[in-house]
Amino acid sequence: MNFTPAVDSDAAESPAYLLWTVSIVDIVIAIFACFSNIICLYVLITRLISIPFVSYIINILITDTLSVSCLGFYWGSIYILLKGKIYFCVPLAYFHHYVFSVSNLSLMAFAFERFLILLFPFTFSSFKRRTVVLILIGCWLVSAVVEIPELDKYEQIELEDGSPQCRPKLTNPLVPIVEIVWEWAIPAVVLVILNFGIIFAIQRQNKMKKKTMDGGVLKALVITCCIQVICPTPRAILYFLLQYKVVSISPILYITVVATSTTVSHTFNSYLFLMSWSKLRTEYAAVFCCRSKPK
Repeated sequence: MNFTPAVDSDAAESPAYLLWTVSIVDIVIAIFACFSNIICLYVLITRLISIPFVSYIINILITDTLSVSCLGFYWGSIYILLKGKIYFCVPLAYFHHYVFSVSNLSLMAFAFERFLILLFPFTFSSFKRRTVVLILIGCWLVSAVVEIPELDKYEQIELEDGSPQCRPKLTNPLVPIVEIVWEWAIPAVVLVILNFGIIFAIQRQNKMKKKTMDGGVLKALVITCCIQVICPTPRAILYFLLQYKVVSISPILYITVVATSTTVSHTFNSYLFLMSWSKLRTEYAAVFCCRSKPK
């Protein structure tokens, strides 16, 4: 099967202003997301690191920051600083998919642990921090191996006006499997199942008039899982349609869909946990009011 995408040759010559627009939007979102994530990471690491499940949140926010930074620098700063030559097209594209995969695995591990705690409150307790760290290291290692086919996904072309563009070439048959199955289908199915499981367990505890432990964290986790399922869906559908040549679009449109879905899914997680988890809000207030860490 030929995995070359159905790209409109006329549309491939996208005007330079479209590339600049996408680049500027990505840079703004990247700065916005990185700023909020870094502040949240500082509070979590300095004041809440003793709580084992916080390591999951820290890892998710790190991957969020790396993902949006990769997009912003990839379509913006690299273009500007190197004056029209994108020297790091392939490694940056691989790194973007790599951290996205780590984010998915981290979120699934976090949701699975919370689900087990809710399902077996008397027989299962939260993993110790060392165990959580080992799980997260496994997420990084597994993703690094599985995403290797992504190294053969992109190619750099030069438009008629001299503008560089990094677009999918999709000649490796393993790439669609990684892109659609590993990065979207499996996480979507697992997160949907775990989400329904968590919601069902919470409702069962409410009927038994039992207080749900870390209810704010669970609320943020459920919303985060929903975002992680919904946002990549347009990208996955478009990718599938390109594989079977159902549609023919310009590379810039494909890039825009990828950039938008990624930035949305990796920008708001820190705000979700901040708004939902009262303990995190308390520590935020303590940091900004220059209070000492409580003993």
